[in-house]
Amino acid sequence: NGLYKEQITSIGCLLSLMIEESNQQYNGGYVLSLPDYYRLHLLGDPEMPAWSAVPQKLEVNVTPTQIEAGTNTITVQITNLPAGEEATVCLMKDAEAYTVVTINDTKPHSFTFSPKTSGEMKVTVTARNFIPFEKSIPVSRPKLFGHFKGWGNGESGYLPEE
Repeated sequence: NGLYKEQITSIGCLLSLMIEESNQQYNGGYVLSLPDYYRLHLLGDPEMPAWSAVPQKLEVNVTPTQIEAGTNTITVQITNLPAGEEATVCLMKDAEAYTVVTINDTKPHSFTFSPKTSGEMKVTVTARNFIPFEKSIPVSRPKLFGHFKGWGNGESGYLPEE
């Protein structure tokens, strides 16, 4: 009843409702025993959502496909998010850069993301009754330039640093 009729999609809330309803089914105020509670104990995240329909695949476009350390603009677009639904977009690189935003449309959304080092950033998109979308984007070192002076002819300029 809770999942389909009342649209309760949090596992923790569903478990609590199940325990409450099972206590009400017994006459004489029967309360579940401690072993019963242990047996019904939820292992994991009580805020974990439960699918209330067959999960679909999220169609997500993420650009660019690679970035450099420093300030970047990442664009995320969910092309098949139903009207009225929300999706959570998370951009993360280790413990140095993290952004979470909730969106509710199919328009492109741009995020400023500033990793400090090279490596790999992760993009995760979740929505109710959709399989989570995950993508890794390589983060390279920024192209640095070094200053040089000419060989006595007065020329100077910048060269890529090796």
